Amino acid sequence: MKFREYIQKLLKLGEVISIQKEVDWNLEAGAIIRRSCELGASTPFFQNLKDDEIDCRMLGGPVSSHKKLACALGVDPETPVKGIIEVLESRIGEVKNPKRVDSASCKENLMDDDINLFNFPVPMIHSGQGGRYIGTWAFLVSEDPETGITNWGMYRVMVCSKDLMSGLILPTSGLGRAVAKNEKENKSTPFALVIGSDPLTAYISATPIATDEEEVKHAGGLREESVPITKCTTNDLFVPANSEIVIEGEILPETWLPEGPFGEFTGYRVAPRDFRRALKVNSIMYRDNPILTVSSLGVPVDDTDIVQASSFSIILKEELKSKGIPITDVHMPPELASTTIVVGVEDLYGNIAFQIGYIVSSHPAFANYGCHVIVVESDVNVFDLDEVFHALATRCHPERGITAIKTPTSTLIPYLNRREKEWGYGVKTIFDCTWPREWSKVEKPVYVSFSNNEIYPEGIQEKVIENWEDYGYEKT
Repeated sequence: MKFREYIQKLLKLGEVISIQKEVDWNLEAGAIIRRSCELGASTPFFQNLKDDEIDCRMLGGPVSSHKKLACALGVDPETPVKGIIEVLESRIGEVKNPKRVDSASCKENLMDDDINLFNFPVPMIHSGQGGRYIGTWAFLVSEDPETGITNWGMYRVMVCSKDLMSGLILPTSGLGRAVAKNEKENKSTPFALVIGSDPLTAYISATPIATDEEEVKHAGGLREESVPITKCTTNDLFVPANSEIVIEGEILPETWLPEGPFGEFTGYRVAPRDFRRALKVNSIMYRDNPILTVSSLGVPVDDTDIVQASSFSIILKEELKSKGIPITDVHMPPELASTTIVVGVEDLYGNIAFQIGYIVSSHPAFANYGCHVIVVESDVNVFDLDEVFHALATRCHPERGITAIKTPTSTLIPYLNRREKEWGYGVKTIFDCTWPREWSKVEKPVYVSFSNNEIYPEGIQEKVIENWEDYGYEKT
């Protein structure tokens, strides 16, 4: 689905609201996006932005809810979270080669002589952040100089001047590795910053995949059709042809510019201002009346929470299955800012929760996420936070049921002290919410719930459900 088709679909469903009133790029737009996320309201689509010199629009929070993600996948918007993840799970491993095209809507306009990033209404999203961020829901395209593998990755990118940007690019990322290899030869690393691509290409750019695979092919599998790509004007990289804005340039070797601070996925501004990678802009391609996509990160739920919750749940589920763990399901609740993973297990054996915790702790994708691992039995719905927290409060022994494992972690985690942030280490906590293996059936407490057949026989449950409206209740 093309990006503009996606917006029209959301407009018809009332999931996007078109704002005609002039809105200031300086905090006002960011505040509207942030409040809409916190209220679960419609995504704002700004039509009239202050100081806009190229008739640019802005969409804030493109995939900030599961309903929007369902629309992007082309399934019923009312599909429950479990169903959405099952659709993603069935497609995310599929690949389709991209289709190269010469004619592309992203090439309708070209800025290459007098480059000025400030011609676009780049937002100051949060008060106190380091500058105006053009890359919050956008991805950088690069190529490994040794293998030739193309990498897509979502990184935050800040505007420093008319033709310079800085970005938080970790050395362990695909782009970070490419930069390191080029620097050995004192070479720049070509890049293309893609803004306003279709939602599933953006989704896959934020999803960890194997280092020897290409996101563009997985995006085709997720979309169920090949991604049309076109060659950049100043380098040999290829970008999605229907992108709204494409900023081409090079990451300069051993060159650093100030970046940050910035409000992050945890809901806090944590990392201080620091010197980070310098990105030199060589040209900008953009559509007529382009759309700048913006994510105003903060207190859940926003785009980052939705993407990470679903993609990381799938990654861990596959990993646990490959290790023979008898799981029922895995869920990273978006409400908990990528800090918590809930794992349901079917057949119990000694120390199963600790085994799961160690697998999470050793998996590279979870170095920065999943600080808390909650393991529950099959009678607990991992997608229902009420059930999960009830199990945590009543089944996890405060002494025997909790284990802490020291592991590498993200410096963006708010509760880390200064030394932990400097060294990049923290703790993963495992909460064992399963009944002890040695307990007999008599010893295990009976779960007093409507859905438990021991409390209410199946016939009674069916009768109550069938007559629910007759009792005077609304349909559920």
